[in-house]
Amino acid sequence: MAEITREEFKKIYDEKFVPMLEKLEPERVATLKKARKWAFITGISLFIIIGLCFLFSCIHSVSTGYQEFVIDLSVPFKVIIPSLFVAFIIYSAISAPIRVKLKQEVIPKVLSMYGNLYFSPNTEVIDLDEMTSLGLFPRATRKRTDDVIIGAHNGFNFVISESTLQHTEGSGKNRRTVTDFSGLVVKIQMKKHFTGATVVGEKGRVSKVKGFDKVELESVDFMKYRDVFATDQIEARYILTTAFIERLERLAFSFSGERAKAEAKTKGLDYKPDNTQKQILDSLPKMNLSIGGFSFNIGGGNVVSASFKEGFVYLYIPSRENFFEVDINKSLLNFEAYYKIYNELDSILSVVEHLNLDSKTGL
Repeated sequence: MAEITREEFKKIYDEKFVPMLEKLEPERVATLKKARKWAFITGISLFIIIGLCFLFSCIHSVSTGYQEFVIDLSVPFKVIIPSLFVAFIIYSAISAPIRVKLKQEVIPKVLSMYGNLYFSPNTEVIDLDEMTSLGLFPRATRKRTDDVIIGAHNGFNFVISESTLQHTEGSGKNRRTVTDFSGLVVKIQMKKHFTGATVVGEKGRVSKVKGFDKVELESVDFMKYRDVFATDQIEARYILTTAFIERLERLAFSFSGERAKAEAKTKGLDYKPDNTQKQILDSLPKMNLSIGGFSFNIGGGNVVSASFKEGFVYLYIPSRENFFEVDINKSLLNFEAYYKIYNELDSILSVVEHLNLDSKTGL
């Protein structure tokens, strides 16, 4: 379908979304109030119970003749962290129904604007081996999938899978879970097969597998954070045109735009998607943070990876956001939230349109 302008989307939002959202908004407010209330009560109660247990343990030690007094700085964390964790579980459980209702009744309205798109209950439409067989995320050993969207656009079938790839490092007390990738995986079925295989990955997150050679592209900026490997150098260069590279960069920016705007504001810069955003995202430091045995990547993470094999193209769009969801902590009558979902989907489908290889490259 033709691209919808902001004004056109606003008109659709007012006519089709608002009446439905006005009915759901009172339920959201009531549910949120209930969830916060019971999360607070549970968290405080658990905090008191665990705190008293530690206190009685200390009193018992003193009464039995144990004289040495040692300040254990880990005690506050042993009290606070379990309390917050359980409170969060309670909050999530109570607020889950309204989240589900939004996903069932509202988000499909956005998807329907592109025609034949729908949520799929099958979370295994893209398996782990498909994602890692060409050298991407070589350490990943398991996959978790949340939402899956299946659809067709301009004659192409595709799948959008919200996935997380992880592996485990260390053992015993030093055992921790490391996230290799978190975001959207898009699988596009092409009308003709590639004669070889090509992979474009972030440096450090892609390895050269047997039968592949390194490809050096002319775009210095594009290659700054990437490694490209292929079994057919000519085909790889034929696929990775300047136009396609630009689409990949825009795709990354579409899914990190809010972050870039926030950074621009703190740096006193005017936000301009075509240049300021790239400057800001490239300047963000990359680091790892480990909490409770889990490792998180902070900063950077705006590099979209891709692979081309047989009759399929795979796109890997990193992000730590929940896609195709609306924040229930804010009013449901929020035009920007739904317009953001539309733009994210539009940026993906624009790449699908560009990959009309049967007519543009003859592959």
